[in-house]
Amino acid sequence: MTSISIVLIFGFRCYDKIRKQVATSTASEKYRKLQNQLFYALVFQTLIPFMLMHLPVTIVMAFVFLNIDLENYTAPVSITIVLYPAVDPIPTLLIVENYRKTIYQYLSCSKKSNVVATATPTP
Repeated sequence: MTSISIVLIFGFRCYDKIRKQVATSTASEKYRKLQNQLFYALVFQTLIPFMLMHLPVTIVMAFVFLNIDLENYTAPVSITIVLYPAVDPIPTLLIVENYRKTIYQYLSCSKKSNVVATATPTP
């Protein structure tokens, strides 16, 4: 519960500071849009460890305290913990517009076949 509490407290404090900074800022609309995207990326990056690590471990620990043997059903907990580092950057890459556009351009360019046309001299 301590780690979840810390995540929630600091997540809310970060949200509050970003909201106040953007509201009082005289920055451009582009800056505000970027701050909004980074905030949503932060929210999703906070939810991912909760869903992949805290929730499964809490469920397993609850069953331990209730003296219920899960036997082979604890393997998914290991898998979700191992998946966390691979899944964590995905929200940022998909939410932040510049990253998303770059990924889309890269994927669309790699799908095209690079056909090299050669000119043959006319006799």
